[in-house]
Amino acid sequence: MCFVADDYDWLASVQEENDIVCQNPQKCDECGAMIPTGAFAHTVFLQEYETCRDCEDGECSCPCDEDEDPICLSMGCQCEQPSFGETFEYIRCENCDKFLNAISQSEIDAGCHPHETRPAMPMWDDLAGIGRDGCKRYWKKAAKMFPELVTNGHLAKLWNHAF
Repeated sequence: MCFVADDYDWLASVQEENDIVCQNPQKCDECGAMIPTGAFAHTVFLQEYETCRDCEDGECSCPCDEDEDPICLSMGCQCEQPSFGETFEYIRCENCDKFLNAISQSEIDAGCHPHETRPAMPMWDDLAGIGRDGCKRYWKKAAKMFPELVTNGHLAKLWNHAF
């Protein structure tokens, strides 16, 4: 089963993904566990528009006119409240990141294109749509690739969360 996203309300022009070390505790958007300070996390930031829509559409509230002032032109948008459209911020713990890597590998093994190997963020709606029997292969793949997810109980936690 390949994951094909075709029911989105908006498209992101800006997408930033990073592996970070948490500077303060964060809640994992997948499993709900607290990611402690100093721990690995994977973050995703999506933004609908790269530039301010108000400036692009000529409805700008910047304090100066970019067309006439070269200094304003070099500074970019100076609107008090820039209009970048929808945004989405997401963070996941190392264990959930490993599990999602196992899902991706399982989908690649099944012949899916790399862009079709991940469920939507968070993963729960997509996994529920596949059902228990369809998802078993993801848990088996994760157990094989990352045995620590079995020993630390994370796979059991995810299974209970999903089903």
